[in-house]
Amino acid sequence: TGFAMPRLQTVRMKAPSTELAITTITPALADGANEVAIDATDDVAVTWTPPTSSTSSHVMVTLETEDEDGAGAGVRCFSTSRSGSAVIPSKWVARLFSSVDADKPIKGRLAVASHRQTTYYARGNWTAYIVATTQHLEQAFTGVR
Repeated sequence: TGFAMPRLQTVRMKAPSTELAITTITPALADGANEVAIDATDDVAVTWTPPTSSTSSHVMVTLETEDEDGAGAGVRCFSTSRSGSAVIPSKWVARLFSSVDADKPIKGRLAVASHRQTTYYARGNWTAYIVATTQHLEQAFTGVR
């Protein structure tokens, strides 16, 4: 609340799934490595076991770069939990990496989360996005140009 934002009514939504059985991440973490090495020409793919229950949420796969001041840029890919997979295409990876200064190393985080979102339209042409996530994986990565 505050400034010009109108009062929002109570909104109900189902919580995102608290369980997600991730089966593969490509590119994979090398043996003994702490960070996944992602090349600008790599697709980043995540697979999981689709849920057996009738309820479903979305799965969000995120790549976010980090810079000296904190978070850098990011790209997110969404899929339904029933699909069992999501892919961030290499052209999006390359575009993300191009946002990092060429003289600096590319570092960041790969994350996988269950996701639910509700859109709320309020008076005065306001749009509020109510988002809930359950994070299932967070992995550091280094980018290769």
